[in-house]
Amino acid sequence: MNKKSIDINDNCLDIIRLLCTFTVFFGHFLTHFNLDHSLLNEMAYFVRGVPVFFFMSGLFVARSLEYNDTKSFLKKRAFRIFPELWVCVLLNLVIILISMGARGVRFRDIIIYLATQLTVFQFYTVPWFRGYGVGVPNGALWTISSDIQFYIVAIFTAKWLSKRKFRTQLIIAAALMLLDRLLELYKSMYAEIIYKLLQCIFIPFAWIFLLGMIVYYNRDMLIPVFIKIRWAVLALYILWRYAVPSSIKELFGGIRYNLVTTIFVLALVTGFGFAYHKRFKKDYSYSFYLYHMVVINFVINNVMSRFENSGQMIVVLTVCILATGAFAFLSHRLVAEQLAHKVKKRL
Repeated sequence: MNKKSIDINDNCLDIIRLLCTFTVFFGHFLTHFNLDHSLLNEMAYFVRGVPVFFFMSGLFVARSLEYNDTKSFLKKRAFRIFPELWVCVLLNLVIILISMGARGVRFRDIIIYLATQLTVFQFYTVPWFRGYGVGVPNGALWTISSDIQFYIVAIFTAKWLSKRKFRTQLIIAAALMLLDRLLELYKSMYAEIIYKLLQCIFIPFAWIFLLGMIVYYNRDMLIPVFIKIRWAVLALYILWRYAVPSSIKELFGGIRYNLVTTIFVLALVTGFGFAYHKRFKKDYSYSFYLYHMVVINFVINNVMSRFENSGQMIVVLTVCILATGAFAFLSHRLVAEQLAHKVKKRL
């Protein structure tokens, strides 16, 4: 095994993050346009993107908290998340009001929409807005709330966790995985609203964030191993997906994500992510993620919600990709790089 110290910044995780962002977009495109095609579904869901985002958050938050005090950490996270989010939410509001007309909307509805979407309650939807698009103004934003909850917990636990033995860290992760499984297994024992809330908050996914932190704290030991076995893990993952009966895989279901499937994916991300070394100068993945449902919602509400043939699907898919890419480019350049940077510099 290579004993050389691992440089956590020497990776190709930018590429993986962007690919996962596109799979999330493609999965939402198929779902909301009611496209039930086995091959396309496999392309979209061969790797679930959101668990990868959570894992990377754990990995890089552990690093950030190691080198920054709490104030610096929170400031960096806030400027990374909120400026683009706020502009996206406000722009989406304008698009919705123009598309639906302001008739019937109350001033209180707009205030509640802004109070939830601009803070950490993106999973709540004002009833009036359910008449637009797919029924949720931007359903992808629930992950931001989970991320922020994780940041708060990490501030108080990262230092303690970093000093624990590897075995202890794994036991904690296993306990949180078991919690996720039990919450799904016994969902009939608690109210449906609780189950819906669990799908949008940090608790069921805490083990995914934690695994990212564990990989960071034990990087010199774990990353070389995952690099070495990455092709074997890929082969096992393919067997798990296509050879193992669904009845067996269902035994490992969590609130949103299958436990075993997610572990395979995170092992692949670690192995392939650090086996190759290519970083982007500019990362548009977050911006693309923010705007993809804005575009899909607009198309479904104002253009079409079903396709008569594959030609229409290809045209609309291409338009959605280009439109989301344009929003992402402008958001990153004008908001993240210029507006947020200027405000941050003054502060």
